[in-house]
Amino acid sequence: MSTVRRYIRMTWILTTIALMVDLAYRPSFITAVISKVMRVGMFLVFFNAVFGSVPIISGWTYEQTVLLVAIYSTVELITSITFRRNLAYYFPETIHDGSLDRVLLFPTNPLFWASIREIDMMDFTSLIPVIALIIYAINLNGISLHVMSVIIVSLLICASIVSIYAITLIICSLSFWSQIGGGPGRMAEGILRAGQIPASVYSGMFQVIFTFILPVATIATIPTQFLLDTVTPTRVLYSILLSIIYLSVAMKLWKSGLQRYNSVGG
Repeated sequence: MSTVRRYIRMTWILTTIALMVDLAYRPSFITAVISKVMRVGMFLVFFNAVFGSVPIISGWTYEQTVLLVAIYSTVELITSITFRRNLAYYFPETIHDGSLDRVLLFPTNPLFWASIREIDMMDFTSLIPVIALIIYAINLNGISLHVMSVIIVSLLICASIVSIYAITLIICSLSFWSQIGGGPGRMAEGILRAGQIPASVYSGMFQVIFTFILPVATIATIPTQFLLDTVTPTRVLYSILLSIIYLSVAMKLWKSGLQRYNSVGG
């Protein structure tokens, strides 16, 4: 069996186990479905309230903002199901309690294990409301989708996911030098929330930080602007290139931290 097939099979097994665990507690599963639907609904309620007072915020209309929220929700859904909690919260604990020693003996890449050790199927319940929100946002903005536009916006969403992965990996890798178990997770969650609002809302130093240094403000903004035909090709290419650069930096920091790790008490 090739390496790729082996990792795909491992991912499938972990997904199946997670689904079995979640379905074992059906009241909790049903509650999770309801809460996910309500969360998406609250986004719309919030922006309805805001745009009920002002027609445009930093150049963004209500219709455009709904599309931005739909794109952000899509990215958040994918990251929350897969790696975000694993890297931000669970992995730092393995460093501080010494269980990483055992992980390093597994016949698999430790980063792969750290990224998807627990597939969060509870968050998968957000899929239906997110799809409904995307359809609503596209119709609301009168967007006509073509094969090429779908391919490019999918590529931009993938670049956003790669950027989030890289930023999360950089933050969690700091645990090799830090003694704060839950700190990286809280830091990552706080930083990534910056992507919920349009990048143009930020100004001055914050715009530089969240657009160029930690490009979380462009997570949903660039794909949304592409669908609205308000972004330049240069900005699109820059977004993709920046995600690759960040991933390269994150991998180097991860490898450096792993080499520094001397096991619990070492």
